[in-house]
Amino acid sequence: MTNVKNRPYLIALTGGIASGKSTASHYLAKNYYLIDSDQIVANFYENPDFLSLLDREFATHDKIALRNLIFKQHDNLVKLNSLVHPLVKKEIEKLIVLHNSEKIIIIDIPLLFEIGWENNFDCNILISCSLNKQLTRLMQRNNLSLAEATRWLALQKPMKEKRKVADYIIHNNYSPAYLEHRLDTTIADIFKNLI
Repeated sequence: MTNVKNRPYLIALTGGIASGKSTASHYLAKNYYLIDSDQIVANFYENPDFLSLLDREFATHDKIALRNLIFKQHDNLVKLNSLVHPLVKKEIEKLIVLHNSEKIIIIDIPLLFEIGWENNFDCNILISCSLNKQLTRLMQRNNLSLAEATRWLALQKPMKEKRKVADYIIHNNYSPAYLEHRLDTTIADIFKNLI
């Protein structure tokens, strides 16, 4: 890691579904400028042009109907991602330029490794947890059966694969206070390398 002059240091924050990444994101947003790619996508759903694009491609823009299409055929996920991800990337790039006076910008990207964007940032932090913890959280949070939760997890790269390519890993099997402590120490380590 080298000292970055005249631009923000870009940290990608990622994790699997129900790993605690959103909790980490909310905590980091208290002290750093944070770009939330999920919020960017949510904003797209308020844009009539985006909804028309989905209607043309999938004959619906309803999130539940789209999810069902994705579960029925993986090609639909590939197609949806090919439409959404370039728009998200463009918006992230625009926000980075708008906030270029920040020392650090954190970009929350759940599918960082799945879409191959890890090299677009100076480093990444993976919020990880055990598979059992992930399944339990997902079932409780979304009121899913074990089979349904397993299907949701199958849409993402396995956590063990993400761990192989992550720059920093925070194991989130414990309390929120532990997660916050590990985030603080990880960011402090990154800051040390920037000086």
